[in-house]
Amino acid sequence: MEARMSKAWSPKEIDSVISDISKINGEDAHEFRGWYVDLRNRNRGIIQSIITDTCNLNLSGFLGNQDDSHFYLAMDVFHNAWFATKFQNSDDYYEMKLCHEASSIKRDEILDAAKKLRRNVGYIPSMLLSAVTPKNESPSNPYDYWGSSLDKMISSLEASKKHKPKHEFEYFGLQYFNIGQHKNRPNIKTILLYKLEFIFRAYTSESSDGIYEGKSMPKDGKPCRRLTALIANTVFPNGTLVDEPYIKQQVKQMTTNPNLVVQWGFWPSETIYTKR
Repeated sequence: MEARMSKAWSPKEIDSVISDISKINGEDAHEFRGWYVDLRNRNRGIIQSIITDTCNLNLSGFLGNQDDSHFYLAMDVFHNAWFATKFQNSDDYYEMKLCHEASSIKRDEILDAAKKLRRNVGYIPSMLLSAVTPKNESPSNPYDYWGSSLDKMISSLEASKKHKPKHEFEYFGLQYFNIGQHKNRPNIKTILLYKLEFIFRAYTSESSDGIYEGKSMPKDGKPCRRLTALIANTVFPNGTLVDEPYIKQQVKQMTTNPNLVVQWGFWPSETIYTKR
């Protein structure tokens, strides 16, 4: 298939529409719009350069041959950059799983202690139990109170063991990982680099079917690493600035590591903006 230009959009038109967009897939886009306008106002020349370079790309394949392809490419880029800036570890499903596992360990310790106390409550002196029994309970028979209370506590803890965490799979914000050592997961800026290269390759790939979810990095298409570096450094200006060789190295590590499977996934709580 020969590459062709989609309906022509000028950089000014794209900027104008993004700045004034009110809905993304039917959802309120007020927060995204405010973020974009603020980013543009602080980096007007850079944002104009990013949009201009995006408009000048020769798109191809399924995504590149859609009406308004350059506009949707720009939206994909900025929308994912916005989600990267919003991301927090507390939003990450894998972090939630770690918290659940940590709380499960504490729960099991409490459950064991409660069972041990329940087995031995009859051996505790009545005077001592009465001293720690709530005043609105019957202090004359503290064994009934503590026996019943411990039974309820044990029952509740046992029931909670049957509850499965909402997300059993290993998931880091936007990508699925099968990895032996999770401490080696890339940071958010590096994840954004991977995702931006994925987007640019998908829009310039002859073989792309327009579906992102669950897909590995396209092998063809243009990586556009100079443009990716410009976007990432603008969105995340603090810390080490990235360049094309750095991006190539980081993406290679994520795509050639035999212990790591990286696929496209959505950001936590993402409103999916798509015309695919």
